[in-house]
Amino acid sequence: MKRSLAVGLCIVMLLALIAGVAMAQSANKIYAVYIGGYQIMRLRAGTKELTLPERRQIVQQRATNLMKCVVNGEKAKVKAVPSETCTVKCVRNGNDWDVVANGMRIVTVTSLDAKANNTTTYKQAKLWADTLRKTFPKAAANCAEGKW
Repeated sequence: MKRSLAVGLCIVMLLALIAGVAMAQSANKIYAVYIGGYQIMRLRAGTKELTLPERRQIVQQRATNLMKCVVNGEKAKVKAVPSETCTVKCVRNGNDWDVVANGMRIVTVTSLDAKANNTTTYKQAKLWADTLRKTFPKAAANCAEGKW
């Protein structure tokens, strides 16, 4: 009786461990944001209001809008600039940091991002801003050739 109880308990613990690992893996999904065929950031966390897929869609749309304004010279939301020029900065937003390109907020880095990336909100914002700044000229050239 004790042996079968111990075996049963081991099976239950093993199943709980497997379920926990499966949930952790599904929680660790990464959603990349691209412009002009170049990855500019990888989102690992949603927000209090948005799921990770919803957030990625919004950030992707913002990045695409930025590129359209630059490549097509549209003046819908930001001033058109030469494709090789993109002013990217980190702007404090309460406890969070915004990555802003040519006056347009691309993404807000929250404590959830910092935790998911084992860093601080500022360091994560700086990493994404630096990547966007470095990638922008190549991405703009691709977009100008129709390679969105």
